[in-house]
Amino acid sequence: MAPNPELADYLDGVATSLSQMAGGIRSGKLSIDPETPRGMALINICFEVVGKVGNPRYSLMPWLRQFAHFTAIRLFIKWKAFGQISNTGTSYAELAGRLGVDVSLISETLLSFASFADGSSPCTQLASAASSWQTAPSN
Repeated sequence: MAPNPELADYLDGVATSLSQMAGGIRSGKLSIDPETPRGMALINICFEVVGKVGNPRYSLMPWLRQFAHFTAIRLFIKWKAFGQISNTGTSYAELAGRLGVDVSLISETLLSFASFADGSSPCTQLASAASSWQTAPSN
């Protein structure tokens, strides 16, 4: 592999910026809320690094993950699955039975919702969230 001093210099600059941001976060003086200029700067740095060191298709990965997440939500709305999840918990098998679909389809769809910090079932978390959601009537 050929030396790439421009990329090395760029990465040194990024490392310095990230180190300064980390110090601010550690001390509580810096918020990384994406609604703030600093938060957006951090997000932009991450995307720039991916663009500089990765294959161009890698820049699509975050968008593809979000697309999968929205598709899973839309699928659950179409199936009226949120109404089938009880607030006390519903297993994947129970939900699949109520919807008349294969359990693996439910488990794979729920994986796109990611795991929740408190370790509880995605079905239970979705039921809690769904109780406050209002969806438009389907066409």
